[in-house]
Amino acid sequence: MYRTFIIILQKLRLLEKLNMVVTITKNQHQFKIPIIAGTGIDFLNEQEAWFDYIIDKIKDINDATFIDIGTNVGQTLLKVKSKYPNAQYIGFEPSADCVSYVNKLIKLNNLFNSEIYPVGIGNETKITKLYSYSSDTDQAATIIEDFEFRPQSKVNRITNVPLFDISALKLSLKDSVFIKIDVEGSELEVIKSLANIIEEKNPIIICEILPCYTTDNTYRIERQESISNIISDANYTITQINLNGKLNIIKSFPINSNIELTNYLFIPNKKVNEILKYTND
Repeated sequence: MYRTFIIILQKLRLLEKLNMVVTITKNQHQFKIPIIAGTGIDFLNEQEAWFDYIIDKIKDINDATFIDIGTNVGQTLLKVKSKYPNAQYIGFEPSADCVSYVNKLIKLNNLFNSEIYPVGIGNETKITKLYSYSSDTDQAATIIEDFEFRPQSKVNRITNVPLFDISALKLSLKDSVFIKIDVEGSELEVIKSLANIIEEKNPIIICEILPCYTTDNTYRIERQESISNIISDANYTITQINLNGKLNIIKSFPINSNIELTNYLFIPNKKVNEILKYTND
């Protein structure tokens, strides 16, 4: 019913005037979703089934800290909390519009042990630019200028946002840590910032890395090679996540234009056999 109603509003170009709260069910948990001028409608459609599969197979998240770098409007927050309501959730998001929305989502659903920091994560603390390509809560927003390699992508908004080295925030983390990175191009700086956490906690890391498209995109290729070297030197194995959640070990990031195969699981070498057994059975 909700979907049909919203499709009609979209066709009538009235969606930006819509403010309401709808209820959805994820993993037998009900959540209240604020729809604010169109923001929130993506919750009405199931996305990234591979992520649900991965976190379903990794059972000890309920007693862990889940760090979500690139929270956007809280898609991962609800997925984690629907499966593991007791998990400590810490989100990072530089977009003020997204942070405002996620705080409403947390309050509306009384999400226990959940917090969001209104900052981006990088290997230095500074004010930087956030480049958006569509809405104020654009999932493709990035702090890397001219990062998009697709000709049709044009920046329509630039805002000043705070960037923090994560070590400056003095986080209180549980013994077990899981990390998701979805930062549209600044993965290298994030991973450098996470160096101490990676060394001390050996977290499993889910990371989106957008494709290079062609061999001409040397900027992306060089950054991906740097990530690969850092992860390997930290005694991790890189696996590519298929759309069904299955994992394939890779030695280097592929050069292609497949936007659907952009997610990777970085696994501490000592856990590789265990995780592959869980996820590929």
